[in-house]
Amino acid sequence: LYGFGGAWCQEAQFTEHNSACGYYCTFDQGVCLPTSVSGVERYWGCQCGNGYWGASCSRFSCSQPCLHGGTCIDQEVCSCFPGFTGA
Repeated sequence: LYGFGGAWCQEAQFTEHNSACGYYCTFDQGVCLPTSVSGVERYWGCQCGNGYWGASCSRFSCSQPCLHGGTCIDQEVCSCFPGFTGA
């Protein structure tokens, strides 16, 4: 049968589609896991760890919003707009 192998055709053989995981997914910011199977096509996606989000877990989250135009650049780290400082 197409899509199976092994002595008794007991092992599924898939065409893997894992490019959606990206670099950061495997850089301790997430885990690349199967998300769906369609026939012999298996699709993978990134399951983000705490504090990360986005398709490849390359975005950070801050529990409090960065104020006055600041940007969250790492977990719980805001980059302040020029003229503003923070702790």
